[in-house]
Amino acid sequence: MIDSEIAQLPHYSSIDFSNGHEISAYNHLLISLMQHYGLLDCRAASTAMSRQLLQQSKEWVKAIEGNITATPVHELIVALSGFDLIHRITFRTPASSAFIGGCYLKSFNERIRGNRLISDTDLYSAISDRIQFRDKAFFD
Repeated sequence: MIDSEIAQLPHYSSIDFSNGHEISAYNHLLISLMQHYGLLDCRAASTAMSRQLLQQSKEWVKAIEGNITATPVHELIVALSGFDLIHRITFRTPASSAFIGGCYLKSFNERIRGNRLISDTDLYSAISDRIQFRDKAFFD
């Protein structure tokens, strides 16, 4: 990949927020680009491309937070795959527990109501992560 290729990163406005898999794919693309441009290495020197990517990541995080209600409940877990990592790299802080936990609780409650579109494996992993992060909402 050459540095000019970052301009080929689609703008987040082209992402369909009603499709959790599309959101997830964009998350993974961002993480891959972050790795390529050294953003996962705290010793890496800042470059114009890494700064541009960080700016795009900030916009992306805000877009997810502002549009997550358009994502079907059964796709919330997949949509947030990689979101916390992107947030940590971009803002140097974990994503809001209330935001992520709230999304996962919606999925959990929907699964309990019988929605079989929610993967048991994904749900278990999401809840396990929230418990590991000591998210109080998951200890009630």
